[in-house]
Amino acid sequence: MPSDRAALWTLRLALTAMCLGIAWHRTIDFDAVSSLLYVDLGWCTEELANGLSAAGASLFALAGLALLLPAPIARLAAGWVALWTLVLLVCSMARDPQWPEVTPGAWAVRWLGPLALWIWLGRRHRGETGPGRAELLLRLAAAATFLFHGMEAAGVRFLEASFSAPKGEFVDFLFTIERRLFGSALTQTQNEALLRAVGALDATVAILLLCGRFVPVALWMVAWGFLTAGLRILEYEETGPAKFLTRAPNGGVPLCLALCWWQARRAATPNRP
Repeated sequence: MPSDRAALWTLRLALTAMCLGIAWHRTIDFDAVSSLLYVDLGWCTEELANGLSAAGASLFALAGLALLLPAPIARLAAGWVALWTLVLLVCSMARDPQWPEVTPGAWAVRWLGPLALWIWLGRRHRGETGPGRAELLLRLAAAATFLFHGMEAAGVRFLEASFSAPKGEFVDFLFTIERRLFGSALTQTQNEALLRAVGALDATVAILLLCGRFVPVALWMVAWGFLTAGLRILEYEETGPAKFLTRAPNGGVPLCLALCWWQARRAATPNRP
């Protein structure tokens, strides 16, 4: 039977980085829950909102570190991370008046990743090998993350059934990165065309990942996921490192899948003299 150790630890480390990134960011700014309660709804004071963010940061950091502990403890932590990330997702959707429909997909690796880890660790506890149904969740998570980010980049809306301009945040992101790397930037029209091409590519690799166990496709997603996450460090001076860690599963989940499939192929190939 192929060993799933490397793939499983890749997933655990990626999710630990995500939790630490979320915790770090919470020490700099409100989380989605506190922002919704204080800024949008006015249901709590600023002091209480700060306290909620601080508590959330501490719990995320502890849960992230617990993901590296023995399987029974890590499984409890994975379940908590999946649940609380889903709460943050709902609050983020409530606070986004422009693109709320893409958030569940764009965040898929953040809430489906911990759920897949919860299933996987349960299999290990029962003495079973391999990810089992967790693999399907990871494939769905990685594919959804790329597909819905691609929709944002291409300007595809399905709530409004429209094809509009790419998401403004992505256009600003390109302008900033181009100026910092090259000293100048493309025009608005050129950057929008570039984003539409990137969106089409993201959608293509997402579909391919769902169609089969293609290691090259997964590796492309690894490279692109970590690259786009790393570029956040250039765009955001104060919160960039935290945003990078939060997006670690964007590359970590496809890497986990690539390791699973590579190991399975090795195990299925007869030994040659």
